[in-house]
Amino acid sequence: NKMKILDVLKRGSIITCVNFLEKEVWQELHFKKNIFKYEASYQPKSAFHQNRLDAMPVWETNNLDKIEPELNNEIRNHFENLLDIKFVKFHCFMRLTLMSELKKSTQFIDSKYGFVHTDAANIGGLIPFEQSWSGGTAFFEHEYEKVPEIVYGSHPNRLILFDGRRNHAACHDFRTEKRYYLNCFMDI
Repeated sequence: NKMKILDVLKRGSIITCVNFLEKEVWQELHFKKNIFKYEASYQPKSAFHQNRLDAMPVWETNNLDKIEPELNNEIRNHFENLLDIKFVKFHCFMRLTLMSELKKSTQFIDSKYGFVHTDAANIGGLIPFEQSWSGGTAFFEHEYEKVPEIVYGSHPNRLILFDGRRNHAACHDFRTEKRYYLNCFMDI
């Protein structure tokens, strides 16, 4: 029963789906990630920082519904089919992190984990483009913890789906200069 996925997510479980996007959609997104326009930003956006290096410096595209509406609809359909629900809101964009910038960030002086945070959306979905067993997404029971309960390594086109209110953070593999993620946030 597909509705059970939402119940499992609400209880704090994390769902992964290998090869989540169809091959054609994945290949198009994989190609376009290199030609999208990215703007400098930082995480978490809810906090105020003097500059990007006081936080986690990132580069982000505009929402895909603005720059690639057909591709955005394909991705949205994948999520809605998985959960068997129509979203009230679907926010999807590409994020790029550069390890050379992260190494200069005050956030990563003694840690490979980004800020532990929650998202405003009901559901978060992340799809990495690079493979790394030591970098990915870390999940924490409480926001003040320094060691995660579990880390999901990055694997190309593997969806990591979670309740947006679950404490999580980026986990970085500093051996890779560029890290691309498709970030999707959904409200039901």
